[in-house]
Amino acid sequence: MRVIGKKYPFLFLLLPLLLLFACSKNLNDTNSIETPAEKVTSQIDSATGDKYFISKYPNGNIEEEGWFKAGGKSGYWKRYYENSVLKEGGHYLSGLKNDWWEEFNEQGVKIYEGSYQKGTRNGFSTYYFDNGKISKQGNYTKDKKDNWWVEYDSNGFMINAGYYSNGARDGYSETYKMGIIESEGMYQNNIKTGFWKYYDKTGKLKRIEEYD
Repeated sequence: MRVIGKKYPFLFLLLPLLLLFACSKNLNDTNSIETPAEKVTSQIDSATGDKYFISKYPNGNIEEEGWFKAGGKSGYWKRYYENSVLKEGGHYLSGLKNDWWEEFNEQGVKIYEGSYQKGTRNGFSTYYFDNGKISKQGNYTKDKKDNWWVEYDSNGFMINAGYYSNGARDGYSETYKMGIIESEGMYQNNIKTGFWKYYDKTGKLKRIEEYD
């Protein structure tokens, strides 16, 4: 009978090392999953069982991070561009966007901030141009424009303002060019109604039109 240990004694020295490597790999896999596209890690709060989740881009930079509770994403979450610039940040409740959120472009300039309620925009919101100036702002009710909204051009001049209801223009509205009023009148469900006033480039009234 051939005894391997006598001929190849180094095998007995390698076996413990191989077993140790296999065990350590299994332990790491419980907290980390790697694929060609991403890496996901999580840490568990021993007191609550909540998990802090981190996913990464192929280059190793963080893609998003935040807490998971029984109902899904919860608390403050952050999402990044692949260059590590913050893309958006805000709160979740039971897996849905809730409370205040902010969004940024790839240069780190804020392009949106506003309030969510159970996954829909609800409350005051502001949009920005890439140069940082306000584009438009107003109120949402269940993801639809509501009440008073104002829009600006990229130089900061107001171009129109007016009331909305259920996402449609409804009530008084006015338009501007280079900060000078162009027109004003009433809307009803996105349709002009009643008397509208139109002004010349100096802001002087030039005509009045009536709409059914």
